[in-house]
Amino acid sequence: MLGPFVCQDGTHLHLREDGDLQAALTLVLLHCYALDLRVWDPVVERLTARRPVRVVRYDHRGHGGSDPATRGTDLAQLGDDLADLLAHHLPEGPVVLVGHSMGGMAIMAMADRHPELVADRVAGAAFIATSSSNLSMMSLGLPRPLASALLTIERLGMTLLSAVGRENLPCPGAILGPFVRWLAFGTDARPVEVANVTAMARDCRLGNIATLRRTLDEHDCRLALITFDRLPTIVLVGDQDRLTSVRHAAVITQWLPHARLHVLPGAGHMLPCERTATIVDLLARLVDHAIDAWRGAADTESQWPARRTGVRLEPDSTQPGHDEGHPPSRTER
Repeated sequence: MLGPFVCQDGTHLHLREDGDLQAALTLVLLHCYALDLRVWDPVVERLTARRPVRVVRYDHRGHGGSDPATRGTDLAQLGDDLADLLAHHLPEGPVVLVGHSMGGMAIMAMADRHPELVADRVAGAAFIATSSSNLSMMSLGLPRPLASALLTIERLGMTLLSAVGRENLPCPGAILGPFVRWLAFGTDARPVEVANVTAMARDCRLGNIATLRRTLDEHDCRLALITFDRLPTIVLVGDQDRLTSVRHAAVITQWLPHARLHVLPGAGHMLPCERTATIVDLLARLVDHAIDAWRGAADTESQWPARRTGVRLEPDSTQPGHDEGHPPSRTER
């Protein structure tokens, strides 16, 4: 089902619902920077065929079919948009939040600004190829000086193209495709996947995403991650991710010691496309655990049903890394 959702400030977000609209739990999928909700198509198709789950996804403001971003749009605003969705479009029942890249950052921003919504409504979370901080230090898998130079050129180019009124990237797919392949995919990406992502990237509106791009480097929501502590949570990353590397994923699990880190060999940044079957399997397990946890907490009449369960997913082989920033000491884990 397609339709708009109107945020509190009047912005219309393009929204889609799939699966069983009467299901006990709703899965909310948030897409990455510069693309749109179509990036979730293969995951939604397979997951809804396996589980009686309601799936809601939408285009962030400034992306896809949603209204343009305003001058002051930042990750905090994306977090507020998600809060509006939970409070007004999905006002009842447990939800599992799934964020890919910037979508995961929007979830963290929502938790930072609206922790009561996480406590009251969220039964589980999945952070896919994303980061909680230090995005200004991306290495792109290159020597640091070269990476810094490329990122500076990218920021300046984005700002310039937006300032001169370019609506879309002035680059044919034949040229943009190989760059997308190198930047966003691992070693075994299929040409059709690269072509689909390239097409979405060419459709993005430069003036809108340039506004958001300037705020990504300031993103630091490590403390907000504690809001998800003891919820059924998974963290996924490809071991060839040039944008949000294993180090970024490991920081998330440092702050969420009950989360499970899944490092996917040979995969890059576009896990919903590259590792669709794996993501569907893990999300199906996460949904089952989240439903059990929510029902168990409801039986005990807990005020915060998701927070108090302490459910942990089955162990999986991981390859944790290290990064700056460590969680504060906690008296209860």
